[in-house]
Amino acid sequence: MFESGKKNLITPKNLFTNNKSLISKFTDMSKNVRTVLMEGVPGVGKTFQTKMFMKDWENKKSNKHIKALVSLEFAELNTKKDEVKSMKSLLNDFFNQRNVSVSKDDKKKICFILDGLENCKLPLDFENNKKVKDLKKEASMDELLTNLIKGNLLPEAHIWIISQPKGVDKIPSKHINKTVQCQGEAKEEKYLKEVILEKVGQQESDPKLSEIVMFESGKKNLITPKDLFTNNKSLFFILHGMSKNVRTVLMEGVPGVGKTFQTKMFMKDWAEENSNKHIKALVTLDFAELNTKG
Repeated sequence: MFESGKKNLITPKNLFTNNKSLISKFTDMSKNVRTVLMEGVPGVGKTFQTKMFMKDWENKKSNKHIKALVSLEFAELNTKKDEVKSMKSLLNDFFNQRNVSVSKDDKKKICFILDGLENCKLPLDFENNKKVKDLKKEASMDELLTNLIKGNLLPEAHIWIISQPKGVDKIPSKHINKTVQCQGEAKEEKYLKEVILEKVGQQESDPKLSEIVMFESGKKNLITPKDLFTNNKSLFFILHGMSKNVRTVLMEGVPGVGKTFQTKMFMKDWAEENSNKHIKALVTLDFAELNTKG
């Protein structure tokens, strides 16, 4: 991520930090910003950025002043356009659904992650919506959102709004303190590799796992992360103008044989740039989780 019009890389650590923090020590400016808009085309890595932010916060690497994260999709908020409720009720519903307990004081120091502004069907009438400052006062979803973004509700909270370019004009620029561009740069790839190494690096030290190997079905050739997606007939393929890389691989093994270990070693090898350098990102999905999504 990069701040609009600037070349400085934006990380989870400085997402809500004003670049003029040194100046702010001598003026009335705050070194923290309240509302950030992240803009990026589809598939550039906006969702990845939010997950890295959440992970960094969960591991207490950044934004330690934030006491809780509230992640909401505009597409979901569209379905609540006819509901009338208070901000207190909205937050209680969110935390109760996740079995999370947050104190009254901590609710003032939360971060809202509002994703998919381009999908918002609410009017977002910043000019005509009534002013709401009381957390217990009931209002429409549109009134709650506009008052939250304007700072009438929960002025100490942070707001991170995520949008494709076609949705950024739904919120007047005067209500946005900082705009960042998600561009999928190489530095973000490097950050992903650092996260993977931190998560799976400890597996390497277990000597019992060193005996786990993979073989291609019907052959005796050992398969390593380096040649998992490489055709063994690469010379033949090159001579005939065909790709030496294969696209889809199925790994089979009985329970407990080391399939998960192999995937983690593949990830570690990639993160250390020992193999598969043409791959720019890894996306892991569990079929059991996908089943829940219909």
